[in-house]
Amino acid sequence: MDRIDVPEPYWLADRASDMTSEDDLDLECRECDETFAAHVLNNGGDCDLTLNNYPGVKVDAGTAFYDGPDEDDWEEPEPPANAFSVFLQSHRETWNMLNENALPADGSSLINRMVFAHQISAMEAFLADTVIIHVTSEPDAMNRLLEEDSDLKKEKFNLAQIAADPNLVRKVVLKHLRSLMYHNIARVRVLYQTVLNMDLFKLLSKDELETLMRAVDYRHDCVHRNGHTQEGEKLIVFTPEYVERIAGITHSLVNGIERKRIVGSF
Repeated sequence: MDRIDVPEPYWLADRASDMTSEDDLDLECRECDETFAAHVLNNGGDCDLTLNNYPGVKVDAGTAFYDGPDEDDWEEPEPPANAFSVFLQSHRETWNMLNENALPADGSSLINRMVFAHQISAMEAFLADTVIIHVTSEPDAMNRLLEEDSDLKKEKFNLAQIAADPNLVRKVVLKHLRSLMYHNIARVRVLYQTVLNMDLFKLLSKDELETLMRAVDYRHDCVHRNGHTQEGEKLIVFTPEYVERIAGITHSLVNGIERKRIVGSF
């Protein structure tokens, strides 16, 4: 069975009967290699195909599914020029919530969980933006990534693809970097060792690192299970003291990265 593109129904129509779209297209037969002119009707539920020169021939067509826009239609925003300043602003706002608007003492509080989850997300954003900025601005960092990253080394392109798009390598690298899960600290450690020549694990004490790794798991439980563990147990760890500790650890990590990055640039 072949897949073909058909016109999208008029989803904004006032009546279901007005949703039907139609168009003329050409169908290629894989058996005889001939092309047949056809007319298609798509109402969002059923799709009907009729061969113009053979109206009596029944063509089986399944339901037309929307497969989303092309990848090029989704333009990723450029990372901020100063990822550190963005993180500090976010960190300052959560710190003000901790100190000026006291969080509930209950460790299972939704507000506490939200502030905690945001702290991890702000750290992730900084980790991602910093790597992307460095790779796209430092040719040596780009080359190291291309040489050492196991996923990128698997990429294969022919000469025609390379000639057609002089920015092909940059696009592939950016797509790869943006697809990574930056809360996976162990994976990000390897990335930072490759790109920025720094070991994230050496920027925190052993206790801080263990606490942060556990916090990443808690954050997953907050985002995907509404604050419950995989076994269904409700987490009650999110006291104001715990949230403040995570704020301190994420700040220490980000600050350490920024210091080493600046020193390394001289």
